[in-house]
Amino acid sequence: MKKLAFFLALFLFPCSFAFGQDLTSKFDAAKMKERVIRLSSDEFEGRGPGTEGGRKAAQYIADQMKAAGIKPVNKGSYFQNVKLVGVKADPNTKLQITGNRETESFNFADDFVATTGAQTAEINVDSEIVFVGYGIDSDLYNVEWRYA
Repeated sequence: MKKLAFFLALFLFPCSFAFGQDLTSKFDAAKMKERVIRLSSDEFEGRGPGTEGGRKAAQYIADQMKAAGIKPVNKGSYFQNVKLVGVKADPNTKLQITGNRETESFNFADDFVATTGAQTAEINVDSEIVFVGYGIDSDLYNVEWRYA
C-alpha cells in the first residue's frame, strides 16, 4: 500500500506543473493595493468581528469577489457563518496582590495588562509571581518602573 501511494504521488506531482494554470497575468498589483488601502480606511471602523465595520468589510470583499468573476461556493453565498466569542476587558479591572499581610492594587491598562482566555468574570490565582519582563520601555511614554 505504501508503494502504491508513493508511486501515485510521484506521478501526480509532475502533473500539477503540466496541468496547472498560470494566473499571474490576471493579478493586478495596483488594484490589490487599492483594495488594501480601502480596507484599512476608517470607513470600516477597524473591521472587528461582530461589528458594523466588520460587516461592511465582509460585504466589500464579497462585492470585489463577485466583480472579479469568482463564483460563491457556500450554497450560493460568499459568506460563511463562524461562531465567535468576544472577550472585552472591563477598564475598571484591578489586580490585587496580597502578601506579608499587605495588599497592593493595580489598575488595568495603566499598571498591568493580562489575559487568561477564560470566559469568566473573575479569576483568582494563588501562586508565586514570576517576572517575565517589560513590554515597551520608552521615554516617549514617560513611564516610571518600580522594582521589587
